[in-house]
Amino acid sequence: MICNNTDRLQDIVVSGWIRRTEVDQVLKNKIETATPLKRVLLYKEAGLWYETIFNLAKLRRSQPNEPNLAAAWEELLKSAGLSIILDGE
Repeated sequence: MICNNTDRLQDIVVSGWIRRTEVDQVLKNKIETATPLKRVLLYKEAGLWYETIFNLAKLRRSQPNEPNLAAAWEELLKSAGLSIILDGE
């Protein structure tokens, strides 16, 4: 992330990787029949971070005033040690 155009030493750089995980048929069936919020919880329980955050963010965008989604978002960020992000919201 470019933090200062004139002093690029202040840029923030991160790296990481994503490992694709195959979902077993039992979980796949549960996901297909679950409500959108329950689907998020199933992904979280299975340790599927990308799917968890993607689906929860999508729900929050579609229902920005829903307090249960805001609480789930806060809990997810805290569980990942990302509480600092909440300060910027």
